[in-house]
Amino acid sequence: MNKIEHLKKKVSILLIVSLLLAVIPMTVFAEKGQAGGGSGSATPSNAEKVEEDVPDDEDESDEEDVSDDADVTDKEDEREEEISDALPSEADREEEEEEVDEEFEEEFQISATPSDALPLPEEEPDLTGIWTLDGVTSYQFDEDGDGALLLPEKKYGFTYKLDGDQLFIDFASKRASDGTYTVTLEGDRLILEGGEGTIGATFEFEKIDEVE
Repeated sequence: MNKIEHLKKKVSILLIVSLLLAVIPMTVFAEKGQAGGGSGSATPSNAEKVEEDVPDDEDESDEEDVSDDADVTDKEDEREEEISDALPSEADREEEEEEVDEEFEEEFQISATPSDALPLPEEEPDLTGIWTLDGVTSYQFDEDGDGALLLPEKKYGFTYKLDGDQLFIDFASKRASDGTYTVTLEGDRLILEGGEGTIGATFEFEKIDEVE
């Protein structure tokens, strides 16, 4: 009787152990599945979570792209402002153009004044008349380009030509020497500075009479 009860106890213990061995692995597997989260097979709830996560990442990427575009736009605006600041404004350009126009007008007016125009040819001195050197020797100049050297007992005729302040005298007689003189006329005072064909002396004459 004792052996039978003892066997029953052993059988009962074995059954309990077998049940425990069957239950424990299932419990451990369930705990691992809960602890691993998305590491198991994709359940409907996990799939929904994955689908929900993907738009979040895309939204973040879109936000980063928009932020980058905004930064680029801001930098371009800053460069445009720097370039705009560096360039003269329309008012400044108009003011500079007005200054250039005024300077041009002033220069044009200055250049157009008679003083800056081409020099007019100097009027030839009017030698018409009788000019005496010392009361003895005199020169007579007619309007038609004829003249004469007047001495107390002689008269030597000549032709003369004026070119500016240069006087050319050509005597008809070989006894008198032809010559070139530089003329200075100061009222009734005539100064002849000898040049080519003369001894180079300077003579000062005084007007004493008009030619009739």
